[in-house]
Amino acid sequence: MLCRCGLHGWPDEGTNPYVARVEAAGATNEAVICGRCDQPGEIYLNDREYYEYEYSQRRLYTFKERDILQIRVSDSPEEVKESLTRDKNNPPDEPRESNIDSAADTDW
Repeated sequence: MLCRCGLHGWPDEGTNPYVARVEAAGATNEAVICGRCDQPGEIYLNDREYYEYEYSQRRLYTFKERDILQIRVSDSPEEVKESLTRDKNNPPDEPRESNIDSAADTDW
């Protein structure tokens, strides 16, 4: 999840492609600020977050899976990149966990 204003728009395609744009819930969205400037922004959800949003009715999100801050999002997305979304029968892959213990475990 991240936040971008209208000027900065959709995040670049990278290792974590974002597939849906939603507004923060509430009367005013001026509390949610773009990560690149000081303008109000909207929330962008990646594939897994959007799946949880759509099929598990998840509306509270935290940054970087920590309990520092939570954001409640609206009940209907503003925009969805249909080509990247999944359905109930094709959920996102399970997140990969890093199993790097030490340099001694590395195959040089």
